[in-house]
Amino acid sequence: MKKEEFRKILKNSDISVLPGGDSKRVFLVRDVKEKFVLRKFEDTKTRTVYEKLCKRLKNYDFLPKVYFAEGKTILFEYIEGRDCKKSDALLVAEQIGSICAYVNSIKPMTSSNRDQDFLRYANKLRTKKVITLDQMNELISTYHKLKTKLKPKLVMDANDVYSQNFRLRKGKVYFVDIEAIMSFYKGQGIAKGFRKFFKTNVQQKKFLKGYEKVSSTNFLTEDYWKFLNIVFLARSLCFGLIFDKELREKDFDKLKQLMKW
Repeated sequence: MKKEEFRKILKNSDISVLPGGDSKRVFLVRDVKEKFVLRKFEDTKTRTVYEKLCKRLKNYDFLPKVYFAEGKTILFEYIEGRDCKKSDALLVAEQIGSICAYVNSIKPMTSSNRDQDFLRYANKLRTKKVITLDQMNELISTYHKLKTKLKPKLVMDANDVYSQNFRLRKGKVYFVDIEAIMSFYKGQGIAKGFRKFFKTNVQQKKFLKGYEKVSSTNFLTEDYWKFLNIVFLARSLCFGLIFDKELREKDFDKLKQLMKW
């Protein structure tokens, strides 16, 4: 279809907020003949980045097709099927592992200052009296020592590896939360995924098998895992205090174990 036809679809279709999204900027578009997903970005520059990202990953066929992009919006293919569930973990682990590897193969397309971000996470934990000043300094020092030693790459990363960000259609997995892909340390999404989705050894081995089909996992050393998990846990605890207004006790216990507090 031409751009003008898609403009008519957007003008004449029934458009409603797509359930399950946190941003309220993702919409279901119901045309007479078919359905689409409309995603509104913060600005045109951000939309352009994700449009380019979709083009870069198009040949791997795990993202919804881009039909129309203009201004702050992209009109995507609607993936039939269903959202993945936590109970699908073993079934989808290998495919999602490969998806994460393909995403990690792309150099950063968005700017970020992850050192500054980490300082902000640590300081939030201190100001909320979750950790002491000495613990904050130790946390920051450990982060910098590991970063200096490991030299982790900044790449595009499938940051939110949660079940609800993937769709299952006829046995094939699609990554539908485009904005979950961002510039981050290589493998950061794996650390989060192993905490939240792929929790058993069998599931994690299947995931890594899928990743290995695309790229080596040799970078995932014991120290690298520690680095990724410190970043994830500090970030998760900070966001919990900001958005949930409460301490995520399980994540705090894990952080204390890593830091030997």
